[in-house]
Amino acid sequence: MSSSGKLIKSLSYMSVFFAPFIVPAVIFLLIDDRDVRQHARLAYISHLIPVLALAILSILFFESGQIVNYFTVISMIIFGGAAVTAAIWNIMKGIHVLQEK
Repeated sequence: MSSSGKLIKSLSYMSVFFAPFIVPAVIFLLIDDRDVRQHARLAYISHLIPVLALAILSILFFESGQIVNYFTVISMIIFGGAAVTAAIWNIMKGIHVLQEK
């Protein structure tokens, strides 16, 4: 794999910080390399996790009447943990792709 291919695959994952949906989608649509496209698709899917977690958390919070109860706190822990885990996974996967031979 060329260094530019590794950089593009890594950029798909690391874009979680600056353009989570745009970069993987553009890479998926513009690059013809099958391996790069697969990593762009996986990065796009993994970038959906924090957004979905935030959406669910927002719905739960506002539907509960903005009352902080045990259900709200547990939901924040679960969905917040899912979002943080997905971000960490993207960082680790981006570094791993850069280091593969």
